[in-house]
Amino acid sequence: MRVVLIGPPGSGKATQAHKLAKHYRVACLLSGQILSKSEDPQIQKSMRNGEAVADDIIIDLLDQRLKLRDTNAGFIMAGFPHGIGQAQELDSRLAWVNRAVEVVLHFNLDFDIARQRLCGRLVCDRCGTVYHVDTAPPASTDICDQCGNTLQHRANDNQQSINLRLEDYHKKTVRLVDYYSAQQKLRTIDPTQPATQIFKQLCDVLDEELNPLSVSVSSRTAGNKIHHHESASRLS
Repeated sequence: MRVVLIGPPGSGKATQAHKLAKHYRVACLLSGQILSKSEDPQIQKSMRNGEAVADDIIIDLLDQRLKLRDTNAGFIMAGFPHGIGQAQELDSRLAWVNRAVEVVLHFNLDFDIARQRLCGRLVCDRCGTVYHVDTAPPASTDICDQCGNTLQHRANDNQQSINLRLEDYHKKTVRLVDYYSAQQKLRTIDPTQPATQIFKQLCDVLDEELNPLSVSVSSRTAGNKIHHHESASRLS
């Protein structure tokens, strides 16, 4: 399973990436998390200012991450690629090891909603879990439900930085919709639904796209059970 999640900042990609990776037992690759762990001062400065990190830097970091053993079973990737150039480079590197991206899930979110979400976002810098002060708060104020770490607002979740990131997304990442659509890998998701419904929709799409035989058998089994139940009801 090799899946990429694309969409504007605040669309919920990271939250769903964590859930999907856990559900399917594959690696979760978040570009923001990978960059935040880097000790390179230039990378840290770019992130604080909401600026894009140079393609060659982020691609090299991602390449190192993809070489770790936990990606052998597959991965859920979010926050990358940003633009056609990065997508082509990712395709090229994955092709060398016969691990092409299989499905791309597009979180199609209005920018005004994205701004509202980003302003109230809380993040755990230890495990990467994302919360929102209004729509998805932690059980205990400012404490991560998963690992107990103190939650923080991202340094680049300020109005100026948010506007820059959304503008950058519009210029670059939005073209990925056409790029992956041409490869017949794109599936569009409505990220304004409740998180549980989004997750179910994502799982339904992935199960159908990546394991259609299993889904077909499951559907037939369910159909047989329903038919048997209806027959028994008529006889009783």
